[in-house]
Amino acid sequence: MPARAGDYGIVIDAGSSGTRLRIFRWWQQAGRRLYLREVSAGEQAEALRVRPGLSAFATTPEVAAAQVSGLVRVAASIVPAAAQAATPVYLYATAGLRLLPASQAQALLDTVGRFLTGQAAAPAEEGAHC
Repeated sequence: MPARAGDYGIVIDAGSSGTRLRIFRWWQQAGRRLYLREVSAGEQAEALRVRPGLSAFATTPEVAAAQVSGLVRVAASIVPAAAQAATPVYLYATAGLRLLPASQAQALLDTVGRFLTGQAAAPAEEGAHC
């Protein structure tokens, strides 16, 4: 079955010890099940995780955005250019950000969110909040 643009999704998992990038692709035929598969990064697999976690940048959210930019570059090298504008990006921040004061956590999410909004991939939702 032929692939269509927009068949990709990006998940940026901002955990307490590091931030991981996962890229998914899905296919669906009329009347059949949806098939979801994680895309292999091949030789770039090592570049799918960066340390430390975003919470380490509580007082320097711009550095957090710079860290995420490296992951976005990896994603752009894997997701075909024709599909990038329609590819949703989900940022999930877990335990590390919950331990920060709400104002610092929100500043991190806002800064990284603004960075992601400016990229070719389409943010899944605007106005993420903690």
